[in-house]
Amino acid sequence: MDSIPWLGNLLKNDALVSSLAQEWVGCPENFSHVSNKCIYVGPHTDWFSAVKECHQAQANITLINTKVNELMSIVTVLINKNISSLWIEARRSASFHPITYHLPSSIYYGKNIMEPENSVDGLITKWMANEPALNEEDHCVVLILYNTVDGGAEINAKLDKCGKAVHNFVCITYPCLNQDVKCGRQSTNVHKKMSQEHGILLSPKLDIRKENNKYFLDVYSPEELWNSRENTKRITNPVCVIEDGNPLIDNVCLLHQDKVLSWTSENSTLENTVQYSISKVVFRIISENEGYIICRAFVAETMNEIMTTKQLFRSNIKNHVFSVTLCYRIKICSLRWCEPTYSLQNWVSLAESLSRELKTYKEFGKITVRAIRMSGRTENTVTLIFRIIIVSSTSAGETETDYNHLNNLYSRLQIIASNNSDDLVEVLYVRSSKYCHEEKTYGNKILHWPVATIGQIVLPSELCINWEGVPVQRRCIGDFVVGAFWSDENEDNRTQYECEEPTLRTSFLHKLSFQGKIKNATKTLMKLLFALTSQNTSMFGNIPHFTPAEIQYTANTLASLQHNILHGSDLPIIANITDAILRSSVTKPENNMVEKKMMHRVSNASNVILDSVDHMLNNVKLNNKETSLIVTPRFVTLVMDIESHSRTNGEIQGLAALKPSRYPDNYFMEEDIVTVSWNDSVKTLLSLGVSTAVLVPPQLTLQQTHTCSSSHLETCSGTKKHRLVINLFWHQGLFASNIARIRTPLHVVSVTLDGVKHPDLNPPLTLLFDSPHTIHSHGRKCVFWDFEANSGLGNWSDIGCSPAVRRSDNDTLMTDICICTHLTHFGQLLSPTLEEEINTALDIITIVGCSVSLLGLFGIAVTAIVFPEWRHGASRKIQLHLSTSLAILMSVFLANSYLFPSPNESQFCLLLGVALHFSLVSTFCWMLVAAWFQYLRLTKPLASLYRTPHILLKTAVFAWGFPFVPCGTLLIVSPSSYNSPQCYPTGLAHYLSVIAPISIIVSLNIAMFVLIICSIYKVGNSGVHADCGLQYIKSHQSKQHVAYRRLSTLIFLFFLLGLSWIFGIWKFSYLFCCTTTVQGFAFFVFFVALEKNARAKWSNLFAKNKTEPVHPLCNRNSSVSVTKRMSRGYQRTSRNTISTLSSLS
Repeated sequence: MDSIPWLGNLLKNDALVSSLAQEWVGCPENFSHVSNKCIYVGPHTDWFSAVKECHQAQANITLINTKVNELMSIVTVLINKNISSLWIEARRSASFHPITYHLPSSIYYGKNIMEPENSVDGLITKWMANEPALNEEDHCVVLILYNTVDGGAEINAKLDKCGKAVHNFVCITYPCLNQDVKCGRQSTNVHKKMSQEHGILLSPKLDIRKENNKYFLDVYSPEELWNSRENTKRITNPVCVIEDGNPLIDNVCLLHQDKVLSWTSENSTLENTVQYSISKVVFRIISENEGYIICRAFVAETMNEIMTTKQLFRSNIKNHVFSVTLCYRIKICSLRWCEPTYSLQNWVSLAESLSRELKTYKEFGKITVRAIRMSGRTENTVTLIFRIIIVSSTSAGETETDYNHLNNLYSRLQIIASNNSDDLVEVLYVRSSKYCHEEKTYGNKILHWPVATIGQIVLPSELCINWEGVPVQRRCIGDFVVGAFWSDENEDNRTQYECEEPTLRTSFLHKLSFQGKIKNATKTLMKLLFALTSQNTSMFGNIPHFTPAEIQYTANTLASLQHNILHGSDLPIIANITDAILRSSVTKPENNMVEKKMMHRVSNASNVILDSVDHMLNNVKLNNKETSLIVTPRFVTLVMDIESHSRTNGEIQGLAALKPSRYPDNYFMEEDIVTVSWNDSVKTLLSLGVSTAVLVPPQLTLQQTHTCSSSHLETCSGTKKHRLVINLFWHQGLFASNIARIRTPLHVVSVTLDGVKHPDLNPPLTLLFDSPHTIHSHGRKCVFWDFEANSGLGNWSDIGCSPAVRRSDNDTLMTDICICTHLTHFGQLLSPTLEEEINTALDIITIVGCSVSLLGLFGIAVTAIVFPEWRHGASRKIQLHLSTSLAILMSVFLANSYLFPSPNESQFCLLLGVALHFSLVSTFCWMLVAAWFQYLRLTKPLASLYRTPHILLKTAVFAWGFPFVPCGTLLIVSPSSYNSPQCYPTGLAHYLSVIAPISIIVSLNIAMFVLIICSIYKVGNSGVHADCGLQYIKSHQSKQHVAYRRLSTLIFLFFLLGLSWIFGIWKFSYLFCCTTTVQGFAFFVFFVALEKNARAKWSNLFAKNKTEPVHPLCNRNSSVSVTKRMSRGYQRTSRNTISTLSSLS
């Protein structure tokens, strides 16, 4: 077995052990004092639980880092407690990764456990046989403790599965300097009290940002972070580490405190209106290494870890960095060569040899080679990753130089491998650490792909879309360690793309986006607006919604116009283009998840559109105007030029959208958009009832006089003017977040000054959002749109934004106030909302209810087919017509809502919409017929009703013919009304062709329901009802039975007349879904299950016995008795006539 520098091989016992194993008041609670350390021995558990418990106890010493005499004492105590194995805080993060420390509160966190500087005495121990294992399961380190013959102790090491709860663990920390048994804990009550006095308590957050090629760490609410104690000052919190891939290098960054900031309402003009408190510490991140940087910290109260997302840290962006994967031949796979924990030092000589050979080629200039890590091994080979850094002085472009170095490097390495230098067997990969370079792919069309950076999705220069209308695309994947490479994202993961025939509008927009250098930006904008808004079907086809390809090519066109010269006359065009995208791409984004997924599939088209619009609005020359306000239905922009040493031009402080003053309320109206002056306070806006508003701090331009970096204003350096742009978006269609169970607000606000984000605004930006009554305050979060999040696709973040608390006690004001310390796009997340959970529950109820109804309606159909004589009679035929129309309605509804939620074909969408519209109106018409029959039964002789000529034909013509009127009229007047995301009429067409006829029919049914019920109770009180099946014979039936029959009649009429739809009109969602969706099943219960004749027929069929049918009527004598008692206005009718009509009830 190979020995390794580490702990102690043989630990000798001595007389100190027994005297040191005792309780000591200087240790934290549940800890024991042993050899100047405080230890806690935990029970059998898994590795992750062991590390978490030690971390939460703020233990900061790892057993393998203690000195020999202390280790001897601790291990002897453990053996005396019959402990034979221990987890230690070290593991392999993944296959071929070194074994590193993982106790967050230790100074060795993230270090290689085998390095001499990471151990104390360089002691010697042994791995067990065939250890350390290098497989996908055994990653966590276990110490096996033995008693030796001479009374000492021996330690061996092995790797085990991290999830096995078969080993103990030990937590070690320094003794406390006082006698407080809770000295190991840091109290945060003081900090909590201070924060709560100034507003809402914010949880700490970390954020890395880059400014002028310098990296900064912003720490929000730093007072809530854990602080190391006096004994462990070397432990820093927060800590930033560059994940270089090589644990030999100390990648812990130096954090230099740059400034401390705080924002409180006491220091602002909002002191008398709201309360808020934000604190922040800014650190400058300093490191000589390059790689992915990640910063983490621990919250004092819970010791939970918070961290930033990974961000590439480059100290010198002019260097060209390449990742090279080489395969070497080895004679024997020993730990020194094949175990990544130990072998990295041996790879250094290989890196130095490779560097010497590459320096012989003059085209590389200054070159550096570093060994990074192992990526694979066999019995005779080992695969290593090297990083090669080339400093080039060529005057060629960056991508061109990178491409040339890549090709030269690959060819030279092939020559070295052919010479078998240092047993180099094969050159596997040579990749740029930044670029995926140009390529060609083949299919039914040759496609040329442009250069891309890691994480970027690009489109070919040729027009190529798949069958979904999505442009074929490729993502450049990889990282700084393994390099950049293409990953094909089509379904079969091949590079042979099959291109489908594009739409006319797609072809036009593609040509517009690839037209080369644009000479006339205004003309290009006009063409784009025409393509997005034109109804010319002969030129652009009849597809109402933008396809993903059209969204992408629109974004590319806007991006190509960012740096062109634009004038004030172009502002309305830009605004209307944005409005068209918001209107057509996502009509109701909160209900159309399919559209959101499509937006994410079209690379980062949304971010490109938002960024391009911001650039153009900042570059527009306003000519002689200094302020321009453009209002479109879904997009509002306010563009102003402001002098540095003034407030804002025309005393404008911000922009507000009032709550809609009149119907309709689904877009901005010009009279509802108001500019906010310096005389308008937050109280004034709250009293006006704003839907959304933004207030720019007065000191904004005074603080930013040195940041006039935008090129849009020639006067910026002369008269020191700044461009302030405020935008309002009606909905979040361009902000397709992937956050689950979170609903974004109605409006989104963006604010930019000279096109720059401007962090650390003091006083901060003030935003107002109208909040729904159903959302509790704890479910609201002030957020901004982070363009870099979610792999460049963007996502909502709350860093630098805080909700404010109103000082007023008026709880009737449902307006939330947000405070943000930077500029960008803002909104308010409502999470997790009760409304979202309700919608999910309603969907489940709807699917289950409709399915049960269809099953019941199928039972009615089977009964009518199996027993032809059962379907005779006028009433039975009305039942069958009603059941048929309801079955069609529910089938089309399920298909439209869940099977085909967003059809790509407009003709298919039109077909679904017309079928749904027709079946809905027809079902209500048949319910009206049923109600009319029931009512006439009680108001005129039944025999005369039965003798009405062609009564069934007349009712069928009405019930099946009337729906053609609204459907046909809508198809002739406005067929595009069906082309909504739900394939259903919207807007005015919905109210006139759907709501109006249904409301009239429901009103008539309610009136007849009331008359029928009154008649039933009136006749019931006199002892008789015309229907023998529901007659009340007081001498033979109890009052309870009478009440039960009345209740069943009410329930039957409720479902038969469709009165449950009232709940939908009155927006009682749960009642509507629970009752309306089971209407078909209720029909089966009343028409078949509770109908004696139908039950008898099914019983006879299954029992195979022929018995006389049981008629639903009483005998002839009782029928005559009923007729005599109702002699006023009624004549004797035959038993068959009554039987036919009475079954309706």
